Amino acid sequence: MREMTRAEQAQFKDLMARHQRLRSQLPAASRQELERLAASVRTRLFTPLPRFDLLRSAAQIVSELMPELTPQELASVTEYALASIAAADSAAAGNPGSLSPANATQSMQETQMSFNLQYLKLSQAMQAEGRSYALISNILKAKHDTLKNSIGNVR
Repeated sequence: MREMTRAEQAQFKDLMARHQRLRSQLPAASRQELERLAASVRTRLFTPLPRFDLLRSAAQIVSELMPELTPQELASVTEYALASIAAADSAAAGNPGSLSPANATQSMQETQMSFNLQYLKLSQAMQAEGRSYALISNILKAKHDTLKNSIGNVR
Protein backbone atom coordinates (compact mmCIF):
# COMPACT_ATOMS: atom_id res chain seq x y z
CA MET A 1 0.00 0.00 0.00
CA ARG A 2 1.40 3.41 -0.94
CA GLU A 3 2.02 6.26 1.50
CA MET A 4 -0.29 9.27 1.48
CA THR A 5 1.15 12.48 0.09
CA ARG A 6 1.21 15.62 2.24
CA ALA A 7 -1.72 17.03 0.27
CA GLU A 8 -3.72 13.85 0.85
CA GLN A 9 -2.83 13.92 4.55
CA ALA A 10 -3.97 17.54 4.80
CA GLN A 11 -7.18 16.71 2.96
CA PHE A 12 -7.75 13.75 5.28
CA LYS A 13 -7.20 15.88 8.41
CA ASP A 14 -9.58 18.51 7.03
CA LEU A 15 -12.21 15.86 6.36
CA MET A 16 -11.80 14.45 9.86
CA ALA A 17 -12.10 17.89 11.45
CA ARG A 18 -15.30 18.65 9.55
CA HIS A 19 -16.68 15.23 10.47
CA GLN A 20 -16.01 15.75 14.18
CA ARG A 21 -17.63 19.21 14.20
CA LEU A 22 -20.67 18.03 12.27
CA ARG A 23 -21.02 14.92 14.43
CA SER A 24 -21.00 17.03 17.60
CA GLN A 25 -23.85 19.16 16.24
CA LEU A 26 -26.15 16.28 15.27
CA PRO A 27 -28.75 14.80 17.63
CA ALA A 28 -28.01 11.29 18.89
CA ALA A 29 -30.68 9.67 16.69
CA SER A 30 -29.20 11.23 13.54
CA ARG A 31 -25.70 10.17 14.55
CA GLN A 32 -26.87 6.57 15.07
CA GLU A 33 -28.66 6.52 11.72
CA LEU A 34 -25.60 7.89 9.93
CA GLU A 35 -23.32 5.44 11.75
CA ARG A 36 -25.49 2.55 10.54
CA LEU A 37 -25.20 3.96 7.02
CA ALA A 38 -21.42 4.27 7.40
CA ALA A 39 -21.20 0.66 8.61
CA SER A 40 -23.18 -0.50 5.60
CA VAL A 41 -20.99 1.53 3.23
CA ARG A 42 -17.86 0.16 4.91
CA THR A 43 -19.03 -3.44 4.52
CA ARG A 44 -19.94 -3.00 0.86
CA LEU A 45 -16.86 -0.91 0.07
CA PHE A 46 -14.18 -3.14 1.59
CA THR A 47 -15.68 -6.63 1.25
CA PRO A 48 -14.81 -6.99 -2.46
CA LEU A 49 -11.40 -6.21 -3.91
CA PRO A 50 -9.97 -2.84 -2.82
CA ARG A 51 -11.27 0.14 -4.78
CA PHE A 52 -9.05 2.81 -6.27
CA ASP A 53 -11.53 5.68 -6.17
CA LEU A 54 -13.10 5.38 -2.73
CA LEU A 55 -15.14 8.56 -2.99
CA ARG A 56 -16.85 7.52 -6.23
CA SER A 57 -17.35 3.95 -5.01
CA ALA A 58 -18.80 5.14 -1.71
CA ALA A 59 -21.08 7.61 -3.51
CA GLN A 60 -22.38 4.79 -5.68
CA ILE A 61 -23.11 2.67 -2.60
CA VAL A 62 -24.84 5.54 -0.78
CA SER A 63 -26.95 6.30 -3.88
CA GLU A 64 -28.06 2.65 -3.96
CA LEU A 65 -28.94 2.75 -0.26
CA MET A 66 -30.63 6.16 -0.45
CA PRO A 67 -31.78 6.74 -4.06
CA GLU A 68 -33.89 9.78 -3.17
CA LEU A 69 -30.87 12.00 -2.42
CA THR A 70 -30.05 14.97 -4.60
CA PRO A 71 -26.47 15.14 -5.92
CA GLN A 72 -25.51 17.69 -3.26
CA GLU A 73 -27.06 15.60 -0.47
CA LEU A 74 -25.36 12.50 -1.89
CA ALA A 75 -21.98 14.23 -1.75
CA SER A 76 -22.57 15.38 1.85
CA VAL A 77 -23.77 12.00 3.13
CA THR A 78 -20.98 10.16 1.28
CA GLU A 79 -18.35 12.46 2.75
CA TYR A 80 -19.84 11.99 6.21
CA ALA A 81 -19.85 8.19 5.84
CA LEU A 82 -16.21 8.09 4.67
CA ALA A 83 -15.14 10.40 7.49
CA SER A 84 -17.00 8.21 9.97
CA ILE A 85 -15.20 5.12 8.66
CA ALA A 86 -11.87 6.91 8.88
CA ALA A 87 -12.61 8.15 12.40
CA ALA A 88 -13.49 4.64 13.55
CA ASP A 89 -10.31 3.24 11.97
CA SER A 90 -8.22 6.01 13.50
CA ALA A 91 -9.73 5.45 16.95
CA ALA A 92 -9.24 1.70 16.62
CA ALA A 93 -5.58 2.27 15.80
CA GLY A 94 -5.25 4.36 18.97
CA ASN A 95 -4.63 7.57 17.07
CA PRO A 96 -7.69 9.80 17.40
CA GLY A 97 -5.51 12.80 16.60
CA SER A 98 -6.35 16.30 17.70
CA LEU A 99 -7.16 18.41 14.68
CA SER A 100 -6.81 22.15 14.29
CA PRO A 101 -9.96 24.31 14.30
CA ALA A 102 -11.46 25.00 10.86
CA ASN A 103 -12.06 28.38 9.31
CA ALA A 104 -15.49 29.98 9.03
CA THR A 105 -16.13 28.59 5.54
CA GLN A 106 -15.72 25.01 6.69
CA SER A 107 -17.98 25.67 9.66
CA MET A 108 -20.65 27.05 7.35
CA GLN A 109 -20.33 24.01 5.06
CA GLU A 110 -20.83 21.67 8.00
CA THR A 111 -23.83 23.63 9.18
CA GLN A 112 -25.21 23.39 5.65
CA MET A 113 -24.66 19.62 5.70
CA SER A 114 -26.57 19.42 8.96
CA PHE A 115 -29.43 21.46 7.50
CA ASN A 116 -29.40 19.27 4.38
CA LEU A 117 -29.83 16.16 6.51
CA GLN A 118 -32.66 17.75 8.46
CA TYR A 119 -34.29 18.90 5.22
CA LEU A 120 -33.95 15.40 3.79
CA LYS A 121 -35.77 13.90 6.78
CA LEU A 122 -38.50 16.55 6.58
CA SER A 123 -38.86 15.97 2.84
CA GLN A 124 -39.19 12.22 3.34
CA ALA A 125 -41.84 12.76 6.03
CA MET A 126 -43.78 15.12 3.74
CA GLN A 127 -43.64 12.60 0.87
CA ALA A 128 -44.92 9.84 3.16
CA GLU A 129 -47.76 12.06 4.35
CA GLY A 130 -48.63 12.96 0.76
CA ARG A 131 -48.76 9.30 -0.21
CA SER A 132 -51.02 8.56 2.77
CA TYR A 133 -53.33 11.42 1.81
CA ALA A 134 -53.53 10.23 -1.80
CA LEU A 135 -54.29 6.67 -0.68
CA ILE A 136 -57.09 7.76 1.67
CA SER A 137 -58.49 10.09 -0.98
CA ASN A 138 -58.57 7.29 -3.56
CA ILE A 139 -60.29 4.92 -1.13
CA LEU A 140 -62.95 7.50 -0.23
CA LYS A 141 -63.53 8.29 -3.92
CA ALA A 142 -63.98 4.60 -4.75
CA LYS A 143 -66.41 4.19 -1.84
CA HIS A 144 -68.37 7.27 -3.00
CA ASP A 145 -68.52 6.03 -6.60
CA THR A 146 -69.70 2.60 -5.48
CA LEU A 147 -72.49 4.07 -3.34
CA LYS A 148 -73.50 6.48 -6.14
CA ASN A 149 -73.71 3.60 -8.65
CA SER A 150 -75.71 1.49 -6.18
CA ILE A 151 -78.23 4.28 -5.68
CA GLY A 152 -78.44 4.80 -9.45
CA ASN A 153 -79.10 1.08 -9.98
CA VAL A 154 -81.92 1.07 -7.41
CA ARG A 155 -83.78 3.82 -9.30
